[in-house]
Parts: sequence; C-alpha cells; structure tokens
Amino acid sequence: MKNFNSLFLIISISLCASLTSINAQVITRVLSSDNQMSDFIPWLSDDHEIPLITLPAIDVQAVIKNDLLVERELPRIAINQDINTTTDDGFIVRKSNYLTWNIKLLSQAAKSLSIKFTDTYLPESAIMFFYNSTTKFLIGPIRPENFMNGTYKSDYMNGEYMNIIVFLPSTDDLDLLDIKVTSFDHGISEFNGMDETFDDDFGNSEPCNVNVACESGLRCEIESVCKIIGEFGDCTGALVNNDCCDLKPYVLTANHCLLNGPVGDFVFRFNYQSPSCNPDGETSPAQWTTYNGAEVVSSWDGNDFTLVKLNASLTSTHGLAGWDNSSYIGNNTSIVHHPSGDIKKITFDDDSAVIETDESLSFPPNLVAGRYFRIELSNGINGDLGITEPGSSGAPWFNDSNRIYAQQRGGQISTCSSTSNKWGGMFSTSWEGNGTPNTRLRDWLGASSNPSILDCMESPFVTGPDLLCTSPRTFTLVNNMPCVKNVNWTVQPSHLFNSPTSGSGNVVTLSSSNNAKGGATLRFFLKSDSCEDVIIEKEIWIGSPQIFTSYPDPKICIGEFEEMIIPESPGATSYHLQSLSFGLSVFTSAPVPNIPFTVVGTQLGFHNLLLTVTNECGSSTGIIYVEVVRCDDDHDGIKIRSSDSEKEVKGIELYPNPANNEINVVYNNLKSTVNSEIEILSLDGKVLLKNKLIGNLLKIDIDDLPQGIFLIKSKIEGKVFQKKFIKI
Repeated sequence: MKNFNSLFLIISISLCASLTSINAQVITRVLSSDNQMSDFIPWLSDDHEIPLITLPAIDVQAVIKNDLLVERELPRIAINQDINTTTDDGFIVRKSNYLTWNIKLLSQAAKSLSIKFTDTYLPESAIMFFYNSTTKFLIGPIRPENFMNGTYKSDYMNGEYMNIIVFLPSTDDLDLLDIKVTSFDHGISEFNGMDETFDDDFGNSEPCNVNVACESGLRCEIESVCKIIGEFGDCTGALVNNDCCDLKPYVLTANHCLLNGPVGDFVFRFNYQSPSCNPDGETSPAQWTTYNGAEVVSSWDGNDFTLVKLNASLTSTHGLAGWDNSSYIGNNTSIVHHPSGDIKKITFDDDSAVIETDESLSFPPNLVAGRYFRIELSNGINGDLGITEPGSSGAPWFNDSNRIYAQQRGGQISTCSSTSNKWGGMFSTSWEGNGTPNTRLRDWLGASSNPSILDCMESPFVTGPDLLCTSPRTFTLVNNMPCVKNVNWTVQPSHLFNSPTSGSGNVVTLSSSNNAKGGATLRFFLKSDSCEDVIIEKEIWIGSPQIFTSYPDPKICIGEFEEMIIPESPGATSYHLQSLSFGLSVFTSAPVPNIPFTVVGTQLGFHNLLLTVTNECGSSTGIIYVEVVRCDDDHDGIKIRSSDSEKEVKGIELYPNPANNEINVVYNNLKSTVNSEIEILSLDGKVLLKNKLIGNLLKIDIDDLPQGIFLIKSKIEGKVFQKKFIKI
C-alpha cells in the first residue's frame, strides 16, 4: 500500500510558491480572519460608494424540476442568465493621479456567483479584482492578458453578490476601459473554502476520503489534477503530457462531463487542496489557480473520454501526467479526484483492475465489453482507502507505475462503509478511439513517435538571479522532460552583454557590458525532430534601474489629505521619496509602486518630489511634479480639481499649449513692470533654456526643443511659479 504521511511538505511548498506574482495566472483565495480585503486590494472603496445592480431573478425550483424530468446525469451547480452590464453602469473613484472603476452585482439568494465578460478591453496597466467581503472570497489579480479575445469567465465565489474593482494607474486610461458583463451563473451550490480549522470531513465529500497531502509518492501526478466547473456540474480532469513534451495544455476528462455546458465557459481550478494531511490541523488561507475556457480536440462516448485544450498557456508550475496505452494494468490503482466538488482527494484500491465483459449492466449505460476497467472499492478493507463520488468523473486512474491507464466513468453509489464497483474508460482503447483524429488520443498525445508509455513531467524553469551587475552570473535550465531534447539558448538585446549571447546546453554564464542598463530576455529553445520548439524564458534586468515617472503628474486639493501612487520603475528593488518643497508634505519615504500613500499640499502651484530608485547595481533619480490647486465639492463629494482657480491669485499662463515653434508666457495679477528670470526644464530637472522677462508678456522660441513635455519655471516677488507645456 502507498505511504500516507501526516504532512506532505512538498505540496505546502507548492502552494506557497503560487503566491508569487505571475501575471497571467489568476488566484482565488479564501481569506482568514487575520486578513482584510484591503490587504490585497489597496485601492478598495467603501461599499456605500459602489452602485448595486440587482441581477434578473432566477426560478431555481423550476430549473431543478426540469433537470429531473430530463434525467440529467450530472447534478447542476448553477443557472446561467444573460445580462448587459457595461462600463457606464460603474462608479469611478478619482484620486490625484489614478482612479478605480467599481460595481456591485447582486443575484438574490444565490449561494455562489460567477460572471462572464465578452468584448471587454482592459488598458495595459489595469488590474481587476472580484471580492465578497462577507464570505471572504477574493479572485485576482486579473490582468489584460487573462482575457482571450476580450472574453473572460470568472471562478465561482460564495455568496449572493460580487464586487468588481478595476485599478487604472493612469487617469488617461479611463477612456480606453471597455467593460461588458454579458452573463452570470446563479450558483445553487457553495464552494467550500478552507477555514483556519477544518471540520472532520472538510466539505462535501464523505469523511473517509483522504487529502492528497497524505500521499508522498505522487507529487507530479497530484499537481496535474484539476477540478472542472461548468454550469451543470463538477468533474475532475488531469493535464497530460504528450510525446513532444511541448507543454501543450491538454486536459483529459470524461466525455459525459461535456454535459456541463460549453467548454469555452468551463473553469479549470488547480491546487484546490489542503496543504496538510490531517483535516483538523491549522493551515494558511486557501488559494488556488484557475484557467478559463477550453476547446475540445478529441472526444468519444464509446469509452467516455474527452481531451480538451485550455485556451491559455500554462503560467504556473504544474505536473503533466504520464500515461500507459499498453495492456499493462498493474497491481493497484490510485485515483486523484474532487469527490462531490470537494478539495482534492486520493483513493486507493489494493487490487488489480479487471476488464469489464458484462454488457447487461444498467451502469454504465450502453457499456461495450472490453472498453472499461472495473475496480471494487471497499474503504478500510484489504488495503483499500477512500471512495469516489459525483464530481470524481473524469479523474485519472494511476497504475503502480504512476501512469494513467483509465479515466473515471462512474459507478455504484458509495458510502464509507459500503463496497461498490467503479468503472474507468480504458486509456488503451481511447488511444485509437473510433479511428479518427477527433475521436482518439494518438494524434494529440503521440503524433511524433507513438510511444506506449510516457512519464509525468513538471514544467521546466530557469534558475538564476533576476539582476545582473558587473560580476558574471550563472543561469540553469531545470528540466526533467522524459523526451530527448537538444537545448540552445539566446539572450537579447545583445549590446547589454560582453559575454556570448547564444550557445547550447542547459547552463549559461552571462556578464554585462560596461555601464549597461536595461531589460533582457534569456530564452532556452528545446528542440526535437517532428516537434515544435519549447521555449522557456527568464527576464533579467541589467545594471541600475530605469526611473519611470511617465504617469500623469498628480493634482491635489490644497489642505486635503490626498492619495497618490508612483509607477513601477524597471529594475528597481527599493524606492525613496523626498519632498523638495515646504508647500508639500509626503507621509512616506519608502513608497511601494501602485500602492497609495498620503500627501498634503499647503501652497498653491507646482511642487517637486524627488524619487530615487535603487538596486544592487546603483540608483537613478527623477522628479514628480505635484500641482496643488483649489477645489470645490460636487454633489457626490468628489473633489473637482481645477487649475482655473489659479487665476484668482498671482501666477502665469501659457498659450498656445500644446505649442509648436513659439510659446507665450503671461503674468496675471502682477505689477505691470516685472523683472524675472524664466527657465525651461525637462521633466528630470535639467535646464534647457533661460530667458529674462521685463513686463507681463514674453514670447519664447522653442523651435529647437524636441517633442515632449516640459516645465516653465519663474521666480517673482519671492514665489516660484511653474507650468507644464507640450511641444508638438
């Protein structure tokens, strides 16, 4: 029998690793009592500011009654309804140099909720979150790359409402934001999270089912298994390897799982598991990664298999399960699955499977002799452990060589105290299927060499530093592919390096050119005959960081505690902020990019903030210009910031702005005779032109200036006046 330990440390490490920022993956979390939504969404607004949209009412009982009439095999988990919610329905919260778009959707009496976007556009730097403060569910961050052709289907979150917040780090991006929520799923089932203390059965499945963390011998295989969520029910699937080991995201499941609805709307949830073996133990808050949507590449009801390909490439570390299409059965079976939609469990049968020859069985229906294996599960008897339940459909059956030899079809009703038969579609039969590419596995999993067996593979990755200064550093491709590959590599752009920028092998040593600065990409190309190249990348920053202050400069209200953000500067590992003016106070010296911090302006006009960004190689500096203006409140309490109020006080005006060859500087509300020196500066503080002014008007020739944004600065009557202008 397998070795079941009290704690599976490696899975705990895997779960912790998924906390790292990988832009293209989406994480669903259930927060503990120690966490607040604002810990993860720093731009969060109060609920009373967010408009509530009540979604169309759902007649749940009528839908369930109809499901019974049509004898639906999979239990329904949700009811889908079309809606039309757009950007105009949301509420905008404006800050000094960023804003958020917010909305709250309510489906009354829903136990859970999922939404679908179509024809939606998020600006490049936008970040989206979904949350429910009552049930403590949080989904995100969701970024533009998570939308496939403008479409995104969310994971389910418990509760009858869902808040949506979109962070736009540039106020200029508002005109680009285009939101269209076109349908929602009114959940009639809850999706159990992982509280700090688990109860005995830890969710919906029978208490004799065992957490995968108790298994010490199937790490790669466990990482391959996911929960598949569709409108009409839950299933289980597994990422499977192919003979090119090219990381194509193929998921094997059962054909009858297609009853869940359009696979384009399926949610594939990975890492939905406990990091500890004992369900009574304390754990960290739950989190899992999701992929949205897929396409069917091969399917056959002859032995109940379906192979789908995820719409998105794999963006996290997963296992891709191995398989056996020979006649080998093995001496025992391990099933990794999501019984009743619960967290990932493992079931063990200590006997060899047999080929089912009895075609008179009422279940599975339409059984054809020789296409299914049968096992007999007797929890706690003769070495067996656990059972399978609805939701286990499609789960991989692993033989004693840890290779898939069948996928779960179903079986007799199970309890922890009963003995029941279970059937699985034979992988060897699915291999040739019904003789065509869309009804067999061979064309997708064995097109290159048609092997009989293939082992599980974990995603390759590159080790090495993220930052390269002057000393040579080593980078290594970690690769456990069971396929033979020739490995070549390149690093670009080449001018950043004085070492070779291409070569072969898994190990690379790089050194930078003198005074080099910039981002580089190291790519390993894994090649084999008759297969597409596999490309594994690592981003590296070379030299000191690049200062980045190109977001719109903040405009704040005089005398008010205001929030602003700084953008992320490529290559920076630390940030330091200092006010260069007594008229502007900053309440942090160590800001974090895209995280709000507080400023207060006490004097009208432009004020300078000095931003210093640093890494181990050096530092760079830049100036942020904060404009302090008078403000009026509108009826919603939102501050209206207007530089027109400066006309009430002494100051300067510029026209035309933008300007091409010449710009006029006008002094208003000042003495008719003025003696002042005027400077034109770049945004990093360098003086480009100087002029003397006597009187109230000066024409300045700017024909020699390049296109861009500049600052005019003058000092008169003891005060400094500044204005920005654009050269076109």
